[in-house]
Amino acid sequence: MNEFNNRLLELAKVLYEKGFDKRSIPSFSERLHSVQKGLSAEAEFAATVSWLGNCDAIFKLETNPATAQAGKLKAPDFIAFPIVRERRVPVLIEVKSRWKK
Repeated sequence: MNEFNNRLLELAKVLYEKGFDKRSIPSFSERLHSVQKGLSAEAEFAATVSWLGNCDAIFKLETNPATAQAGKLKAPDFIAFPIVRERRVPVLIEVKSRWKK
């Protein structure tokens, strides 16, 4: 089993423990596999976050600097608004990938 499949199995176990309907895990796994095959790491991440359903919104941020003074500063990939203890919490997210396509 490759690393991606191992991660899917870990995710399925966590979802099951949290009360996720076990009958929907195979279709969830299939959707993740289809996403993993053809999308960038950023698009795959955004799709996964939206499918998990615990995030009010996720927005892709423009990463091109608007001014020359930006220098070595870099904007993160996303701003997301997950629900934590019934509160919306804004977070900045930089996506990194370890899998080669």
